[in-house]
Amino acid sequence: MYKRHGFISFCCLLVLMCCACTEKVPQRIAVSSVGLGMQSVTMTVGESVPIEITVAPADAADKSVRWRSSDQSVVTVVDGVLNAVKAGEAVVTAESGGIEASCSVEVLPLYVGVESVALDIVSVSLRAGEEVVLTATVSPVDATDRTVTWSSSDESVGSVSDGVFTAKKAGTATVTATSGEISATCTVAVFEPVPTVPAEAVDLGLSIKWASWNIGATRPEEYGDYFAWGETEPYYEDGFAQENPQQHWKSGKSEGYDWKSYRWSDGTGQVMTKYCSLAQWGPVTNKRVLDPGDDVATVKWGDGWFTPTIEDYYELINNCDNVETEVNGVKGRRYTSRINGNSIFLPAAGYRYYTSLVDVGEIGYYGQSCVDTDCPIYACGLFFDKNGNFSMSYLYRFRFLGRTVRPVTR
Repeated sequence: MYKRHGFISFCCLLVLMCCACTEKVPQRIAVSSVGLGMQSVTMTVGESVPIEITVAPADAADKSVRWRSSDQSVVTVVDGVLNAVKAGEAVVTAESGGIEASCSVEVLPLYVGVESVALDIVSVSLRAGEEVVLTATVSPVDATDRTVTWSSSDESVGSVSDGVFTAKKAGTATVTATSGEISATCTVAVFEPVPTVPAEAVDLGLSIKWASWNIGATRPEEYGDYFAWGETEPYYEDGFAQENPQQHWKSGKSEGYDWKSYRWSDGTGQVMTKYCSLAQWGPVTNKRVLDPGDDVATVKWGDGWFTPTIEDYYELINNCDNVETEVNGVKGRRYTSRINGNSIFLPAAGYRYYTSLVDVGEIGYYGQSCVDTDCPIYACGLFFDKNGNFSMSYLYRFRFLGRTVRPVTR
């Protein structure tokens, strides 16, 4: 009896064991794909950007992700966050279950804005057809975009390309150099010299010949016009040279012959914008003698005529006898050459100071083309008075003073 029961129990156990051996073993689900939320990204040094990742299928047994960067000096990646280190390019790769996905990374340098733009020339005079090369300095040197664009305020007067200004016709144009949102300007005066010679050139046996009358005059005894040093136009309207033209000043010149009117100053006399030899007085150009475009003799009378230099005046003084005299009732001094006996007459035209005309008939004060390099707010001239005193005087020396001009030629 007991043997029968034991056999039955054994059979049941055997059946159970067979059934257990036929159950399926669960399969391990592998990663089938890896996707990144972006295939490329542009970053700036110091910036951090998270990158989204999708590992499929969702029930994959192991969805852990391993990250790597092709150049950790450019970009690093930690737990899916990109960290830009320095400018450059790299590829970031995510790998899970042997499946990879990549993202290209470009790292840009930190943006550095332009702080200043400076031109090497802030004002210049040119003949029509001439060119000037302007150089722009952009600061700081590590600015992200230091590109300079150029423009001319009047293309009919002159055009500019890559800093080269080409003068076309008489007039004034402002050249602007722009980098970022910062600009610098240069004022360009274009002139066309008068082709005719309005005065006789007198040979005194010297290295240059002297004109027989002043600019603005038509005879030796006429005073002519008054010009600030380096200016090519008087500040008053035509016909008011020998008057106090309270109602006849040109636009912007109502202060008369003053720093506020003067072209080559900041309006205060503290800064000279051209013809400056000392940094304390403005941008240093080390120009001593007027450019042709700033020389009233050249502009008014044409090529070949120019305002005398200091040396030209000394040559006149040292080689001529001079005496006080009158021509048609006009007082002045006659300079007679000891070399050939020829002479010129310089009328005592006085000078202009602010809105006044000073010492007409008493003194002569003639402009010259050289600035005082020791103090660039000054430009001397030939001075003489009715008492026979004469010199290359700095007594009345400010550049803004209105002086008469007697041109010379070679």
